[in-house]
Amino acid sequence: MAIWNNKKKGFLIYLSVFLTVSCGVKAPPLQPVLKLIPPVENLNFYQKGNSLLASISFPESYSDGTPLEIKKVRLHYKFYKSNKIIDSRRFLKESILEDFVLEERKNLVFKKEMKDFPGKFYISIFFWDSRGKRSPISKIFEFDVKEPLKPPKNLEAKVEENGINLKWEAEKDKEKLGFFLYFSEGKEFKRVNQEPLLKNEFVFKDFTWDREYRFKVSSIYEKFYESNDSEEISIVPVDKFPPPPPQNLVAIPEEGFILLRWDKIEVGDLEKYNVYREEDGKRKLLTLNGTKSTEFEDRTGEKGKIYKYFVTAVDKKGNESLPSNSVEERFR
Repeated sequence: MAIWNNKKKGFLIYLSVFLTVSCGVKAPPLQPVLKLIPPVENLNFYQKGNSLLASISFPESYSDGTPLEIKKVRLHYKFYKSNKIIDSRRFLKESILEDFVLEERKNLVFKKEMKDFPGKFYISIFFWDSRGKRSPISKIFEFDVKEPLKPPKNLEAKVEENGINLKWEAEKDKEKLGFFLYFSEGKEFKRVNQEPLLKNEFVFKDFTWDREYRFKVSSIYEKFYESNDSEEISIVPVDKFPPPPPQNLVAIPEEGFILLRWDKIEVGDLEKYNVYREEDGKRKLLTLNGTKSTEFEDRTGEKGKIYKYFVTAVDKKGNESLPSNSVEERFR
C-alpha cells in the first residue's frame, strides 16, 4: 500500500510539472503571409523604321508565390522631342492613357507609329488582377527614338540548283551591323537569320518546289534599331535542274545478251534511268518506262553487230541528265 501511494504521489508531481511547463509558456503568434501584387519590372524597347515596339513582361506570381492572373493593363506614355529628363509628376499629368485586356497569360507588345524624330519616349504601366486589385505603378521606362534608317533596295531573287539566291543593295555605313532577311510562304513573315547577315546576299535553301515565296530585307544598325523593310519580291521556284549523269558505265558481253552496269546516283529526287543504244548513228531507247536498277540486259541485238550504249538519269520532275560515258560492244 505504501509503495502504491509513493508511485501515485510521484505521478502527480510529474503531471503538475508538465502542465506548468506546457501551459505556462505561449508560442509567438504566426505572422500572416501577405499576398501583394508586384509591379512590372521588365520592358524591352525596339525601333523598326517608324515603328516603336515595347515588349512588356508581367510578373507571374504574387508575393506569396501563388499564380497571378492579369485581366487588364493600363499604359501611361508620352513622346517628347526634347532629350531632357522629364519630371515624373509632369509625365503622369501629360501622358496618354491606354487600356488593354489580356485574354491569355502572355506578354504584351505595344506598338506605336512615330511621326516626329528624334526624341525620347516614356512609358509606365500598372495592371489589375482577376480580383480587381491594382498593382503598384511601374517605374518610368524611357527610350531614345532615332531617325528611321534607310532600308536596302533592289532586292532580287534567282532560282539556282543549290537554292534561291537573294541579293540586294545597301548604302555603306560604318555603324551598320548587317541585315535581317524575312520570308513568307503564306500571310506571316518569319526571320530567316537570328544574327545579322554580314553580306548583302544569301542562299535560301529551306523551300519546296512550285510554291510561292515572298522575301524582304532590312538593315540593322544597333542592337535596338532596325530599318524599315525593303520592297517585297515574290518567286515560285521551278525545278529545271537535271540530276548528274551516271558514272562508270561498263558493258559485259554474254552469250545472247550484253550486260550493262553503272554507279548509283545519290540524289533524293531520282525517278529512273534511261538506257539508250546507238546503231549507225540512230539512237533507240531500250527502257520505255525507265529502270530503277543500275543493271540492264540488252537481249534485242543481232549477233555480230557492234552497238554503242549510254545511260541518263531522270528526276521526279522529268528533268533528264546529260549522257553517261558511252561504251561499245559486239553482240554474241
